[in-house]
Amino acid sequence: MMRTKTIKIAEKEVIVREKKIVELKALIEENKNALDDLLKANNVDDGFNAVNSLLFDKLKELFPILTDDDINNAYLSEIEELINAFIDVNFTGVKRVATPMMKVLLQGLKNA
Repeated sequence: MMRTKTIKIAEKEVIVREKKIVELKALIEENKNALDDLLKANNVDDGFNAVNSLLFDKLKELFPILTDDDINNAYLSEIEELINAFIDVNFTGVKRVATPMMKVLLQGLKNA
């Protein structure tokens, strides 16, 4: 059975659906460079640019219900909740590793 979670962002209900392995592999393949940039970030600007490229630009692809206005007018906590739901639905076992990393990145964005 496919896992799902519903998250509210900018007054919209976004349903996060579990992806098939082939879809996750394609998603990772499509975003290798952005992931590499994120891992190689040496400062907040590099980290912000990598997060912006990887997350904010890709959110609309992953969740077509969201518009630029929705994303720009969302609270950072809503974006964080959406990312956590995506990780939880698709990578339950990996969540223990990814969650602390996302907290560091989001803290960097808050301080930028």
